Amino acid sequence: MSDTGKHMRGDEILLIAEIKAASAIREAFDSLGIYRERFPNAGITRDDFLERIERRATNQDDAA
Repeated sequence: MSDTGKHMRGDEILLIAEIKAASAIREAFDSLGIYRERFPNAGITRDDFLERIERRATNQDDAA
């Protein structure tokens, strides 16, 4: 947590985390869209993509 975070309320800290996560997911979905355009037969859905992200984020992905 940054030094500024020490002076925030819990709801403010959570709001900042949500905003950062939403921005990262939007960027990731943009990249997924580019991937799906280049590889239309790949068959990965947004739900599949989110599951892959979740596994990587929680260190449950053996490939990570």
